[in-house]
Amino acid sequence: MLLAKALTAATALAFASASMAQDSAALARTSQTSWVAFQCTALASINQDKAETARLFKFGYSQGQTFFTGLRDGKIKESDVNQYTPTVVLWIAGGAPSIDFALGRLSQVAQDDALKGVYGDPNKSDEVERAAAARKFDTMNCSAIGIGTGQ
Repeated sequence: MLLAKALTAATALAFASASMAQDSAALARTSQTSWVAFQCTALASINQDKAETARLFKFGYSQGQTFFTGLRDGKIKESDVNQYTPTVVLWIAGGAPSIDFALGRLSQVAQDDALKGVYGDPNKSDEVERAAAARKFDTMNCSAIGIGTGQ
């Protein structure tokens, strides 16, 4: 009887440890989804798709908030941060006085990154820039980001 209880407790502890590891990795991955959602926000904006721009921004903000909160609260293992978090996200997190500030910086830097070679060339017409943004939006599979997550 005592052995059965000990085995049950050991099994529960093993599952809890595995769950913690999985949760840490999942939290670290939200940094990636936030980054990509913010990139896609810029591309949707260039194409004047207001609904998609708003959807992607909201998803990127939510994912970033989840990541920065988990990071602040020590819920993400360093090994998971190192494995899954883009370096630029860590750079932004390190100098941010608040989560909202970090999210604003992350959004701006991701959008600037996404628009390189797509927008801002005075030799390109608006039509050419919109076409380039649409191609990049499709290549990045932006329309699938956040779908089915309930957000």
